[in-house]
Amino acid sequence: MPIVGPESLAQVCETLLSGRAVALPTETVYGLACNALDPSAVALVFDLKGRPATNPLIVHVRDAQHAASLAGDWPHEAELLSARFWPGPLTLVVAKGTAIPLIASAGLGTVGLRSPAHPVFRGVMEICGLPLAAPSANRSGSLSPTTAEAALEAMGLPDLLVMDGGPCAWGIESTVLDLSSGTPEILRPGPIGIEELEACLGRRVEVGGHGASPRSPGQIGLHYAPRTPLRLADRLALADVGLTFEEPSAGTQIQMPADPVRYGAMLFASLRVLDSLGARVIVVQRPPQGPAWAAVNDRLLRASLR
Repeated sequence: MPIVGPESLAQVCETLLSGRAVALPTETVYGLACNALDPSAVALVFDLKGRPATNPLIVHVRDAQHAASLAGDWPHEAELLSARFWPGPLTLVVAKGTAIPLIASAGLGTVGLRSPAHPVFRGVMEICGLPLAAPSANRSGSLSPTTAEAALEAMGLPDLLVMDGGPCAWGIESTVLDLSSGTPEILRPGPIGIEELEACLGRRVEVGGHGASPRSPGQIGLHYAPRTPLRLADRLALADVGLTFEEPSAGTQIQMPADPVRYGAMLFASLRVLDSLGARVIVVQRPPQGPAWAAVNDRLLRASLR
């Protein structure tokens, strides 16, 4: 069984140092990790995921000092934000240094850097001494995995080494904030909200959208999607298979918490359960609007774009 525990740390590091990929837990979702400084290893991750070459990767680092050594420019705002939110679910997009290969940044002059909080992922970085590129451990566009078993299933590679670190605490991908030019801009909403970012920086933060040429992960259209078509509705009907805030009317409905953090932590795992049922469609009751629900609404909107 390719799922291993922390006792296999040396094996995992040997695999990474040899230019191969492993699936590792972060506090957000499980990532398909490789040596971010090795173009061949990065190319392998793109290939294994079926990821478009135009969709840049996030590079994971130990701390702000490590990040600054890989950046072409490490602005004062990055120092403020990393001091407040790292290690944690915030990715900072800054000018790229020469050590990071262009393939990792999809040819862009910028790179997303993050210091993850999960002790297993941090332990791997400390032992192997590498920055790790680690997009979600799934085929591109599909549901992100939040357990080791889900990562193995999502990749469909029986020989993939997966390090088990338990269920992911956040269960939803990091906030991505672009600091590379002008006003700070959220490229992907996540666990760190706009109000927290503005309070830390003492200035306005803009919210971006998606385009044909993404500047960070999470900006393409259909994304985070189950195999079963997903649609949003104000309420679920009796026979619907889906997610609801109300008392479930059938065994194929999952009641979700009214708290956005707990909802986010359950979202992908719950959709994975419903996706296994072979239903015609998954119906999701629309969550509330507002900044606290921005990340959840972003994931559901992209999952429903068919």
